[in-house]
Amino acid sequence: MDNAGSYAITATWPHDDGITQCTATASMNLQVQPAAPLRLSNIYKKRGPVLTPGWDWRVIFGPHSDLRPIQILMRGVRRARFPTGPFRTYNAAVRSGDPNWNDGDQRFLKLPRWGLSIEADNRFLAIDGKLRSGSTHEKPVGYEVKVIQAGRQLGDIRAAGKCGIFDCVLKKLKVQR
Repeated sequence: MDNAGSYAITATWPHDDGITQCTATASMNLQVQPAAPLRLSNIYKKRGPVLTPGWDWRVIFGPHSDLRPIQILMRGVRRARFPTGPFRTYNAAVRSGDPNWNDGDQRFLKLPRWGLSIEADNRFLAIDGKLRSGSTHEKPVGYEVKVIQAGRQLGDIRAAGKCGIFDCVLKKLKVQR
């Protein structure tokens, strides 16, 4: 049950007391409260407004957290501008019965000069964005990452500039959460 509301539950079972056989039925309405929406961590909390060649979004699930699958949309370019064009999509499952469930195993998704490391299970979600290893001098990069759950945007980061192994000099940076 992914949606809040009232759900009717009926149970039926056979009953035999040794003399007669009959069927018993019990019914009730179950009120399901809405799950608590997820809120991603603040990528500036530790670093301030300077973006190092990496950032992370984290959320630890509470007992009433929304555990529907989380969709991560990403796109990137090898230029110091915001990317355009279609997004690549990754669906992170946080419940064991959902497709793509990997029980906390880490996945690494590649964008041009940038990469995402994603871990998800029924306890937490961790998304790390970082410069892909390669050259030691600055190169232009542009990327966008959106995090969506059940049609609700949890976060969006768009960055464009030059990144090296020690820092990123960004001409443009937009973060929403």
